[in-house]
Amino acid sequence: MKLSHFITLSIISLLVFSGCHSSKRSLKPGEPLPENATLTQRYDALVDGYGNWSDVTVPVSFVLSSPQRFSISGRAKMIHDESIDISLRMLGFEVGRIYLTVDSVHVVVKPKKVYMSESLAEVSRVFKFSVGNVQDLIMGRPFVLGGSTLSRDTRNLVLQFIEGDAWSIMLAPSLAPASYGYRVCADNFLEYLVAGYNNGYLTASCGYSAPVDVEGVGAVSPDVDIKVVNPKQKIEASITWKWDNARWNEGIESEWTVPRGYKRIKAADVINNVAQD
Repeated sequence: MKLSHFITLSIISLLVFSGCHSSKRSLKPGEPLPENATLTQRYDALVDGYGNWSDVTVPVSFVLSSPQRFSISGRAKMIHDESIDISLRMLGFEVGRIYLTVDSVHVVVKPKKVYMSESLAEVSRVFKFSVGNVQDLIMGRPFVLGGSTLSRDTRNLVLQFIEGDAWSIMLAPSLAPASYGYRVCADNFLEYLVAGYNNGYLTASCGYSAPVDVEGVGAVSPDVDIKVVNPKQKIEASITWKWDNARWNEGIESEWTVPRGYKRIKAADVINNVAQD
């Protein structure tokens, strides 16, 4: 069996056997689905729940479980399809910053006075993602790698019932090095993203709690569980958003400047520097 076929089958298996997350939150963005709704009806209802937004400022917390363990909270400022700017704080003081733009990624660790700057092309050489893809991923919205949020206009999708009323979205096979797909729960909210790299045994998954419906913005997930596994390392992390305290569409601005007096380090050293504090 070709490795690409193995990865694709593994993704399908994970989508089939992953059960729905339990959550007290529920999403009711529109009319309920009719009984025995078709896949097309379910897909249209799902993507119709994703509204437009220009920018958001929102409190966020992170827990890294592996390979190191630490937790931290902060505040994120995101400009749609342009940038993600996360200020990491402890006891009210900024201790770090993550800044992602359309062409670069920057991380600052203030206690160590170090920073990392890499091109987005280098960081995304396995999965060719855009800033908008990352925003969708951490907000709980399905997307096309290198493209946009799924919509009624998205083509080359394979929809399939996989367990009861749960169903999957797979991107049609292509020459791209990555295969990926989504599991949608019986309640018709996005539950999992699963991806695999066809040229190596690297898999990644994101699990989502039931979304909340933000007026004028649509569905966003409060909780995201991320896992990346390769033969040498496993990374597990979770993100929790406080969407109730978010401020939307205020015309915010954000910029990056190289911190004065800081030493530049490699991407692989960032986690170790953060976890030591």
